[in-house]
Amino acid sequence: MRHFYIVVAFFQVLSVSASSSHAGCADVNESNCKHWSSIGECDKNPGYMHRSCKRSCNTCTAEDIDITARQAVRISDQDISGVWWMNSSEKQDFLDDIMSYLKDEVWAVPEYTKTQGICFNKDNMCTHWAMQGRCSEVDVKLNCGPSCGSCMYLDENVRCGGTIEQLPNALSAGSIDKMFKRIVRDYDVQILSQPTQEQDKPWIVTIDDFVSDEEINLILDYGQKTGYEQAGEVYSGNHAAPAKTQKRTSETSWCGFQVS
Repeated sequence: MRHFYIVVAFFQVLSVSASSSHAGCADVNESNCKHWSSIGECDKNPGYMHRSCKRSCNTCTAEDIDITARQAVRISDQDISGVWWMNSSEKQDFLDDIMSYLKDEVWAVPEYTKTQGICFNKDNMCTHWAMQGRCSEVDVKLNCGPSCGSCMYLDENVRCGGTIEQLPNALSAGSIDKMFKRIVRDYDVQILSQPTQEQDKPWIVTIDDFVSDEEINLILDYGQKTGYEQAGEVYSGNHAAPAKTQKRTSETSWCGFQVS
């Protein structure tokens, strides 16, 4: 029985060593490596830590980073077959730039520490979209960090200008009133209701042609391509599928009565 346990222990050590040598720049034991590193285990136990906690101990080799970069880009899964406006050489240059960004910036600059392990392409169309120039779209920027060069934006301190606790309140006393007064000043509007000294009525205004026909068509086209559908209404206690209703359309946003 003693020999059996010795064999198992030896096998486990070999398995950790083998997997860690091919896992790229990563911690084999993610739940403990950061803690062990913080208490000095990288120096106290380098034999294990430098192999199994490469990221936390900062012992990743150039080969490790290359493996991790390829895993993040997911090159083999990226579908760029429909990118007809680029020739094969231009496509390869684009891919090379993505790899350089990950290896020379994301995995080399300390400011990226918080996003190194979470920045990867989450869709097989990421590189296609990046080649289309769609990285300014928020969903593409956040889901396609490697292809868009936007890994930094996965850090909420960068994306939001600070943590939630550090951000100022979105609204303050009187800010809504100031906003509507600015709208009335800057746009040709019809005022249907507004607060007065005598009555605390709500602001209600209409702005004709606020969105052009071309912009409306672009919004509708984007919604159709994305798969947006008219919202359904579910009644309390009703387990059937949501039912379409005119209550859930833009028609109800118009005031059909005198409010001022």
